Amino acid sequence: LLPRVIEGMFIRMDDSKKDNPDITYQCRTSYLEIYNEQLRDLLMPPGESQKLEIRQHPKLGIYVPGLTETPVANYLEVKKLQEFGAKCRSVAATSMNDRSSRSHCVFVFEMVCKKGKQQLFSKVNLVDLAGSER
Repeated sequence: LLPRVIEGMFIRMDDSKKDNPDITYQCRTSYLEIYNEQLRDLLMPPGESQKLEIRQHPKLGIYVPGLTETPVANYLEVKKLQEFGAKCRSVAATSMNDRSSRSHCVFVFEMVCKKGKQQLFSKVNLVDLAGSER
């Protein structure tokens, strides 16, 4: 689902830029794992992780200070980041699957659309919940 959603968003951005060349887009992404009640940045190389905590701001809402937010310009860049993060996820063998995800993860795609002085901010959170083997 994730690749199709992101690819579709870039197709729509490209189409809107053809119709209106004054429109610009700035996109960024982050990838977070929640495993054993610990947060881990999946876009940070293994061994370089830092302790992350969820915070809430009255105006900004929920956020994670220190989480890597990588600028992206096209679908292929997002795909590479998603694949890199997926390789870093916590997995284990189960009776039903030899590489079962043991964690929850949140893939965040943020987009700022600018046209003249107007600016529109969008944020998509795609969540993958760990399965239950019960």
